Amino acid sequence: MPRGALLTGAAGGILGSITGITGVLWIIVNINFAVDIYNYSEMLGLFSQLYGLWALAMIPYPSSGFLFSTLTLLLAIFIIVSCILLGAGFYGTYQAGGGVMGVVGLIFGIIGGSAGGLFILLGNFITSAKLVPLFVVPIFEGFEGIIPYPVFTPNTPIIWLGLMVLTVSFILLGVSSIVVREITANSSASMAAGILSIIGACFLVLYVLMQFEFPPLAILAGILTLVGFILIFVAFVIWAVVFATSRDI
Repeated sequence: MPRGALLTGAAGGILGSITGITGVLWIIVNINFAVDIYNYSEMLGLFSQLYGLWALAMIPYPSSGFLFSTLTLLLAIFIIVSCILLGAGFYGTYQAGGGVMGVVGLIFGIIGGSAGGLFILLGNFITSAKLVPLFVVPIFEGFEGIIPYPVFTPNTPIIWLGLMVLTVSFILLGVSSIVVREITANSSASMAAGILSIIGACFLVLYVLMQFEFPPLAILAGILTLVGFILIFVAFVIWAVVFATSRDI
């Protein structure tokens, strides 16, 4: 009987709504951290011309980095668990006669959600380094120079790869939701969730612009990605309702 699988999908929708909220907060902190890193690097180069290596002690590393790491961990966990539970819900529609797209939803909920969450997590902990030129102030006549100083930041391309995997997964989950709508108790809600999931997923791809670490571009990319998480949040809420009301099909 699909009842248990559908109720599991409803639980995935509820947890997914928390995932969407976490994603919104993650993007806001991400924008702040990207701007902080840019300003930090610029100030290191500038202040080192006046104070040399003392600039490292004078300019603290942005505190937003710790908050970003914490939210990244939570987001990755929520994505993995909510997508697995949601995939079980789609499998419930397959058991109820909804067709092969229910199995597609199961596969991409489990594999896509797990892979996307893990890539996002790896991108935070496998850092990349940008070299900032630090000027050594002459201590005595004839002694001066420039040394490269690495500033370690999250590996944005890997994080983007995770969001790309999630983009494909949410598009296919959206298609599945549209295809199996007639087997659910509320076909219009199932279609709406599918459409929102597809549109929201397309916005997630724009996170790639964050890797340029240029404040105006990073802010624009963050805002567009934030819109994507908001749409996916709404899709998860609707899925929770769809699966919960369809438990007796």
